[in-house]
Parts: sequence; structure tokens; C-alpha cells
Amino acid sequence: MTSLTERRLAQRPPDTRPLPSVAAYDQRLRARQVADRPADIGRDAVTLKRHRGLTEHVATAAVDQACRLLRLPTVRAQFPELAEAAARDQMS
Repeated sequence: MTSLTERRLAQRPPDTRPLPSVAAYDQRLRARQVADRPADIGRDAVTLKRHRGLTEHVATAAVDQACRLLRLPTVRAQFPELAEAAARDQMS
């Protein structure tokens, strides 16, 4: 016994389209990795990107928005206390 889906697929002509290529994405990734490398790769070279510091207001707004998008009302409600405790314990 064959399913209705199998019968429908059997009646269709074969798909002759070429498979999608990820070569363009690979090239972009390689170019990005080369651009991120420091010019001097020595012992003192900085290999990590520097992140710009966020103000406390912006960081709080970002966490609030993320909690809304992820539907995490408990984390959103507890965030001010958690952030205060982290600052107190110097874990921020």
C-alpha cells in the first residue's frame, strides 16, 4: 500500500534544478576571517575584538527586550535584583 503523497510524487517529473551552492558564503566567511586578523600575529598581538561598553540604561533595555521576545517574564521581573546582586559581588 502506498501513501497518497508517494503517488503524487511519482507522477511529477524529476527535479532537474542544480543543488544550491554555499561557495559564495564560504568566500565571504574567509574574507571576514582574514579581515578580523591583526596585522602582526606576534606574542603581544591582540586577537580579540574589542566591544564597546554599553550604558546601564541601554543594557537594561536590551535585556528587557530580549526577555519580551523570548517570553521570559520571570527573568524579566527578576533582572533588576539579579543585576544589583552581580554588581555587589563584582560579577558584572
